[in-house]
Amino acid sequence: MQVAKFDATADDLLAAYRLNFKIRLKAKRARRNLMIGCLFLSVLSVFAAWLWDLGSLPIAAAVGAVYWVLFLVAVFGAAYLRLRGQSRTIYAQQKNLHGTTFVEWDDRGIKFGSIRGQSNFEWDDFYGIFANAEVIILKQSADLMNFIPTRALTDDQVVYIAGRRTGQS
Repeated sequence: MQVAKFDATADDLLAAYRLNFKIRLKAKRARRNLMIGCLFLSVLSVFAAWLWDLGSLPIAAAVGAVYWVLFLVAVFGAAYLRLRGQSRTIYAQQKNLHGTTFVEWDDRGIKFGSIRGQSNFEWDDFYGIFANAEVIILKQSADLMNFIPTRALTDDQVVYIAGRRTGQS
């Protein structure tokens, strides 16, 4: 049984949210939806160019795709920039993030505990486990996750936990 403990900070929560944001953008479903949106706007641009005789249809398709990309950069950029404020607000409101969290794990599963309660999970309960230099997130669903700051773990522990289930989305 391996054991670690940590006191979560607002910066730890921000790191978890940023990693989750990047994971969601890289997911197959997100990429598919982005491509469908690009194709739809390109077709719509071609139709408008044809209907109102605005010029070259391939150029209209390219312009539609460029506008779609610019729109996405603005939307996702704004969402990414909002993460800092959102994480600070959630950290202040969510009292179970305050205080020491104890983590225990073995080959069967992982336990998170604090003075407020305990949660037990088997490794298969997570549909994805993802890590970067700052944090490991263990995703129970697209919107629900647990996190462990990597500063609370040794390098071997990070490799072990991150390797328990490769990220799938």
